[in-house]
Amino acid sequence: MAVKLQEKYEFSHKEKRLADKTFVLMLIQGEDENGQPNYAYLGIKATVLEEVSQKLNRGKVNLASFGKVFRQGKGAEPTEEDKQYMEDTYFFNHDKINVGVLN
Repeated sequence: MAVKLQEKYEFSHKEKRLADKTFVLMLIQGEDENGQPNYAYLGIKATVLEEVSQKLNRGKVNLASFGKVFRQGKGAEPTEEDKQYMEDTYFFNHDKINVGVLN
């Protein structure tokens, strides 16, 4: 999956404190080590989004090393069950970027 960011952004101290509590929930679609399509819902801190995006674009990665894998499965698209679970449980919107703040 190709993830593109506009430009590198330097956080101020205050923004960094807030960003440390902000997470991005994203749907990652790619292939496993055997070339089979798969997907995963990954939650990561906003402060590491650029680093994660770069590593995803380079190839093989262990998603769990970046953050929390909420759901994953085989196939190019998530199952309807997984989509509904993510929408109902985490308010995931499949049409938009999903950002939240941890309290």
